[in-house]
Amino acid sequence: MSKAADIKERQEAKERKEAIKAQISENIAKQIYAEQAKQKERQDIVLELLQEEQKEAIEKKHKAELLAKLAEDEKVEQMSDQKKRMKMLQLRKDVEKMIIERRQKHAEELQLKMKLKEEEMYEREQRKRIIEDEKNENA
Repeated sequence: MSKAADIKERQEAKERKEAIKAQISENIAKQIYAEQAKQKERQDIVLELLQEEQKEAIEKKHKAELLAKLAEDEKVEQMSDQKKRMKMLQLRKDVEKMIIERRQKHAEELQLKMKLKEEEMYEREQRKRIIEDEKNENA
């Protein structure tokens, strides 16, 4: 019986070793699975963070572009306002110049009329003198 007991004991020891090996293999498999799950979770988190950073970068870029566009629009509007002011100033200068030219022309016309009137009066005086001289000579 010792041989049979010995074989049985060896068989039981072998089964216990296999059970322990199986348990260790199962534990190792569970740990590997858990590590893989944790690593996948980390990768997912890293990927999510990268995607979030990309979205933020895109949003920042879009915001910067929008701000640049608004600044450009504001600049154009200011230029337009400045151009309007410049046109108004130029228009005022042109109108002032036209008024001055009109006044000068009017003054020149008045001087010309006065000169013509003086010449006409001088000619009348000359005629009167001539007529007076002729009357005095005939009398």
